Amino acid sequence: MIVKYQIDKTNRSYWIKSINSIHQQVMHISNIDEVHIILHDNIYPDDFEPWHIVSLACTLDLVHKIAHKMQLFANQKTIEFLDKDLHLQMYFYEQSHINAKSRNILNLWQIKSDETLFYSNELSRYLKQEYFSGRDISMLKIMLDELYANVADHSKAEGIAYSYINYNEKKRIISVAFCDFGIGIPTSLKQANLHPENSRFYIEHATKCGVSARTNIHNAGFGLATVLDCMQGSNHYLRIISNNEMFYHLNNNNEIVEKTFPLNFNFAGTLIYYNIDISQFENEEVIGTGDLFSDNDW
Repeated sequence: MIVKYQIDKTNRSYWIKSINSIHQQVMHISNIDEVHIILHDNIYPDDFEPWHIVSLACTLDLVHKIAHKMQLFANQKTIEFLDKDLHLQMYFYEQSHINAKSRNILNLWQIKSDETLFYSNELSRYLKQEYFSGRDISMLKIMLDELYANVADHSKAEGIAYSYINYNEKKRIISVAFCDFGIGIPTSLKQANLHPENSRFYIEHATKCGVSARTNIHNAGFGLATVLDCMQGSNHYLRIISNNEMFYHLNNNNEIVEKTFPLNFNFAGTLIYYNIDISQFENEEVIGTGDLFSDNDW
């Protein structure tokens, strides 16, 4: 049996619902011989944001694992971007990372639990080397550490989890996206018996200090509160979509807006994406031996 799915647009609501629909249907269809994923000819690489790429990567990986054969159809430029620039299909054959051709594409990773801190270490090293020599990017590394640990420790995604990061030099914005087809943040908290007291929304509860399912050794137990703490002091936004909730956090010159919305569908997994304005990266403070000790100290 050949099953075909078509995605016609890239606007957020339509795309995420389409990805989720494919996920749900493929999981419940037996005896699939071949699956065709068809992207409309009007969808080009410039239409993709990081969250498009990670959610598509998870979808194709899932289909590849379930069906005997999987094919992606799109216009030539989109196929070349996904295949030659991102090497997307190579990830479905136990590759965790292949360097992209474009310098501004910092990474596409398949997230594996035994390589959690390796990802953020390598990214931080690359950023310092290529873009931010002499700048303090520790805030970004802390955020990445926490998010990679969250996916590895809590998602139960069985390997269907990806991150994608790029840097727009003109806008001076780092864009980050994580997607996994695991159990979702609300389900993870429910299984850990961590229920919101003053809100009916679990993602919002997960962003409070000290709330973590703590299901593995990677996670320090600070949860998503760590991520939001690192987003203070500049122009950032973050969205989290998981199960039947969407959480939105905006920091606009230290004016913080947070909202949570119920969804009319159940996203099977978690999608996290955010932008960071790099103007908040301060210069590193270089401390010499003369600063550490003086004659008056003895």
